[in-house]
Amino acid sequence: MANAGESLKPFHKVASGGELSRIALALKTVCAHRDTIGSVVFDEIDAGIGGQTAHMVGERIAMVASHKQVLCITHSPQIACMADNHLYIEKQVQGNRTKTEIRQLTTAEHKIELARMITGSDLTKAAIENAGQMIFKAQTKKEIWKKEAQA
Repeated sequence: MANAGESLKPFHKVASGGELSRIALALKTVCAHRDTIGSVVFDEIDAGIGGQTAHMVGERIAMVASHKQVLCITHSPQIACMADNHLYIEKQVQGNRTKTEIRQLTTAEHKIELARMITGSDLTKAAIENAGQMIFKAQTKKEIWKKEAQA
C-alpha cells in the first residue's frame, strides 16, 4: 500500500538501500539452505533501524550465515554481536593517499569494539559488561540453533 496521497511506484524507486537489503535478507533467510550461492554481502542493512529490530536482523543474518559465508557491514552492536568473526576496517591518510586496513579482532577486541559501538569513545565498565552479555547471548542462541538443526 502506498503512503496516503501517493501513487503506486516500483519498489526499487521508493525503497531505501537499507530496505532493499532487508528484503534481500528476508529472501535469503528462506532459501539460504537451498541455493548454491556461496557468499552473501549485506551493506546498509542497519540503516534506519535500531534496538529490537536490529537485534532481529542480526539473528536472521546469523541464520543465513549457518549456510553461507556472510559479510555484513554494520554500525549496529545488535547485529555485530552475532558475528563469528569481527573485522575492523580503518582508513588512514598517509601522505596524499588513503590507506584502508582490515584486521580480524580477537575475542577481547570484539567485546571492546561492541562496547565502543554502544557508547562511543567513552568506554565504561557497564558498556563492556553489556557487550559481553550481548556476545554470550548471541553465542548461546547460535549453539541452540545448531543443535536444533542437527536434531
